[in-house]
Amino acid sequence: MRPGRCRPGRRTAPESIAFLQAKGRHAEAEKTARRWNITLEDTRQEGPASAQDPAATGPGGASPVKALFSRNYAVATLCFLTMSCLCLFMIYGYNTWLPEIMGRAGYSAGSALGFLLMFNLGAVVGQLLLSLVADRLGSKPIIVTTCLLAGAAVVLLSLRLPAAVLYAAVALGGVGAMGTQTFVIAYVSKYYPVRMGATAMGWALGFGRIGSMLAPPLLGLIIGAGLAYQWNFYALAVPGLIGAALIGLVPRAPGDAAPVEHATADGTARSLPEPT
Repeated sequence: MRPGRCRPGRRTAPESIAFLQAKGRHAEAEKTARRWNITLEDTRQEGPASAQDPAATGPGGASPVKALFSRNYAVATLCFLTMSCLCLFMIYGYNTWLPEIMGRAGYSAGSALGFLLMFNLGAVVGQLLLSLVADRLGSKPIIVTTCLLAGAAVVLLSLRLPAAVLYAAVALGGVGAMGTQTFVIAYVSKYYPVRMGATAMGWALGFGRIGSMLAPPLLGLIIGAGLAYQWNFYALAVPGLIGAALIGLVPRAPGDAAPVEHATADGTARSLPEPT
C-alpha cells in the first residue's frame, strides 16, 4: 500500500459478542458469531449477572459508577478496591524495601539483591502456572491461595532458615503478591455486567494506586522506628492475610446462584459453568 493510503485502526480485534449484545448491536454480534462459529445462545447465558441487570443495562438505568456502589454490587466493589490497594502495597513494599529489610536481617547486599531478583522471577513463572489452574478452579480460590502464600512467605523470611529455603520463600512471595493482583483484576472483569466491566477495572486499578503510594513511606517509617527486624516482615505479611479474608466476603454476582441449563443443537441439555 502506498504511503499515505494506510488506514490505521481498521485491522483490529473485534468487540466481544457479549459487549455488542449489551450495547444493542445485535447485527454486529450475529456477524461476529458467524465469522468465528460461535453459538449466540451460549453467549447470551454467559457472564456474571448476565447483561440483564437493570442497574447497568437499562436505557434509563444508573451510570456504571453509580451501579458499582448499588445494593447489588457495593460489598463486592469495596472488597475489590481494598484488595487492589493491599496487593499494590505488597508489590511496591517488596520492590522498594526488600533489599533493605534483608540487609537489616543480617544478609549481605549481594544476597539481598538476589532475593529481589528471585521475587520477580517467581512472580513471572508462578503466574503462568497458576493461570492454568485458575481456568479450572476459578479466580476466587486462586486469590485466597495467593494471598496466603504472600503472607506465609514473608513470615518465613523473618526466620533464620537455609538460603535455599529463603530463596524459595521469596519466589512464593512474588507469586503471592503479583499473582494476587493479576487474578483480582481478572475476577473483576468477570464479576460485573459487560457495561460495567471497564469502569470496575478502572476503579480497582486506580484505587489500588493508593497502596503503591503508601507502601514506601509507611514501610520506611516502620523500618526507621528501630523495632526488631521481624516487624519489617510482618508489615508485609498482614496485607496478604487481610486480603484472603476480604476475597471470601465477595458475594456471588447477582444472577449466578445456580448454573444455567439450555438445550444444545442436538437437543441435549448442558450446564454452563459458573463465572468466577
